[in-house]
Amino acid sequence: MQFLLWAQRKDTAIPIGVEGRLTQLMSCLQHKRCLLILDNAETLLNSGSPSGQYRPGYEGYGQLLRSLGEVPHQSCLLLTSREKLKEIALLEGEQFPVRSLQLEGLSAAEGRTLFQNKGCFTGTEAEWDKLIEHYRGNPLA
Repeated sequence: MQFLLWAQRKDTAIPIGVEGRLTQLMSCLQHKRCLLILDNAETLLNSGSPSGQYRPGYEGYGQLLRSLGEVPHQSCLLLTSREKLKEIALLEGEQFPVRSLQLEGLSAAEGRTLFQNKGCFTGTEAEWDKLIEHYRGNPLA
């Protein structure tokens, strides 16, 4: 927030409450194009919570996501998560400003190709499948 305010040559004092902070942030995002990135957003949620409940103290992120999806602005949020947050599910659609893209992991064949390009790795077909399945096809893992 301080950087956004500073870049827009505004007072860098940040309100204490969530509502004031959201109002100030949305004002910044309405006046200048910004790209916000929230990586690993699933860490905001209680693990194993079936209804996507936020961890204590992180509820403001739900308000943030609702505001970003409902209030017109010039900016963009890129959010990565292993779980779809309920605000995203409620606000997405072809006629809405919120979009989701489900990324699939590498197939077993693609995983083997990745390993072959990295070095000399060997294994049976079942071992390759087990390895790729274990990491859910995530090339970073």
